[in-house]
Amino acid sequence: MRDQSFKEFYDNVYFRIEKNIDDFNLNMKKNNNPMIFDGIQRFCGLNSGGKRLRGILVYIGYCMMCDDAFLNADALAMVFEVFQTAILVHDDVFDHADSRRGMETIHTGYYREFFENGNMADSKTAFDTACAMAICLGDLGFYQAEELMSVSYCENKFMGRLLSFYHKMVIETIKGEMLDIQLPYMLRNGIDIEKKYKNMQLEDMIYEIYHMKTSCYTVIGPLCSGMILGGASDILVKKMECVADDLGLAFQMQDDILGIYSDQAKLGKNVGSDISEYKQTLLYSFTKDQGGTAYEKLMRYYGKSNITLAELKEVQDIFRDCGALEYVEKKVAELFDRAKFKLSQIKEISNEKKQLLYGFIEFVQMRKG
Repeated sequence: MRDQSFKEFYDNVYFRIEKNIDDFNLNMKKNNNPMIFDGIQRFCGLNSGGKRLRGILVYIGYCMMCDDAFLNADALAMVFEVFQTAILVHDDVFDHADSRRGMETIHTGYYREFFENGNMADSKTAFDTACAMAICLGDLGFYQAEELMSVSYCENKFMGRLLSFYHKMVIETIKGEMLDIQLPYMLRNGIDIEKKYKNMQLEDMIYEIYHMKTSCYTVIGPLCSGMILGGASDILVKKMECVADDLGLAFQMQDDILGIYSDQAKLGKNVGSDISEYKQTLLYSFTKDQGGTAYEKLMRYYGKSNITLAELKEVQDIFRDCGALEYVEKKVAELFDRAKFKLSQIKEISNEKKQLLYGFIEFVQMRKG
């Protein structure tokens, strides 16, 4: 019953978000300068599609607090979806990714055009310009999202709380991005972070990245913002943050597994990119802690660009054989269970109202890409 109810809700809300985003994209494209229009068109292309999990969580948060039609949550759901697109544009530059949501990343598209139409000897300038354009478009997306919130809720009595909560989420996400950029670089270059930063273990650093970069803007931000818009108290929001954080951590660990073991068609981005980017994940840290042959084998491939399917298979086997995969899968299951238990303990929301969030948790647990 729960699965069916959530499926109906998801389909209904997904269609609603897509229609609203289509209207938003059309409005965003109203620019007469052809170079600016070209960039905005690229952003809007990436802004179309995706699973819309953040927008859906906004509606769930709002519906847990209100019985009225969720028209009031439409703009807020779009805010989080546009923010998601904007941060992905930046992420792709940082990670040197060439595909996203099944299409070419923005900086890759620009570089291909600049490089093909320019001088072969000037490829660095072409790449730098392509990345600069992508960063500008990501920035544009951030401010378009904030403008959408300001215009839509300027007269709403919860606007102050909404904007403050949103800003805190953005700040935490940026901090997480800083860690996620710096940590792989340091380890790749032989810097002992546990010695440099006393009392900070690698796994603790990874959990902090998961919390800041994934939990805050993927689950806590949209779910709790929807609740704030629906009139939730600060105390209730704090309780829900604990549920959402566990769910966000589980989501990211699950994403790490899918990034190694899924396929590109389902994932919508390069499988194995975490290996090339020397990403710090629990899969990696567990293997590193094991040391010995497993870690030595992993280091043959970790950080290698253009990893082959055969090499990816080797990494998959390493994580599986040394116990890293089982360790992370167990953590994921524990976190999903803990999120459900914490949700069950929140007495201010009826069990009937909680069913959508339970359904969302189960939906995410089953995802394959």
